[in-house]
Amino acid sequence: MSAFYTKFNHPLDNVLVAGVATRQNVPDIKSQGFTLSANSSLDRWELGGSYTHMRLSFGDQPIGYSGGTSFNRGAPTGDRLNGRLGYRFTEANVVASWNALVVMDLDRLPAGQAPQEGYDLHDFNVSWLPNDRVQVNFTFQNIFDRYYIAQGTPYVGTAGVNSVFEPGRDFRLSASYLF
Repeated sequence: MSAFYTKFNHPLDNVLVAGVATRQNVPDIKSQGFTLSANSSLDRWELGGSYTHMRLSFGDQPIGYSGGTSFNRGAPTGDRLNGRLGYRFTEANVVASWNALVVMDLDRLPAGQAPQEGYDLHDFNVSWLPNDRVQVNFTFQNIFDRYYIAQGTPYVGTAGVNSVFEPGRDFRLSASYLF
């Protein structure tokens, strides 16, 4: 388990005063939360998971995704649950793994901002290490082609601006050489 608490005392920000932009101190910004994680392996199987809970605040208000408590101060997200299941094919130096990310609804927001939907993503990865210096990876991301807006996207809910959706299903092949 790891816990964190960060506080920015009296940060400077651009503020309109009588129609004129000026810089002045604004309320404190706080980021606090924790992550619980566990990993295990049994013979050829690998299992891991984590849960993250984070809260951002601007003064005594939660930080939102638009308006006066928005992204120049932080990017809020719902709680996150990650899971991984892997299998090691030792004879072939191959590891295959399934990864899942579940993001809960974002509902701790300033008054007037609509909650942001949670989402879940699933990825599959195969890594091959033919020797100590070469690694080849094949990754199949967003297997179920989920159409979603990532929490933390600065354009969500801003009037007159379209939200930015994340890429759909994605295949990647990469190789690396250690020298």
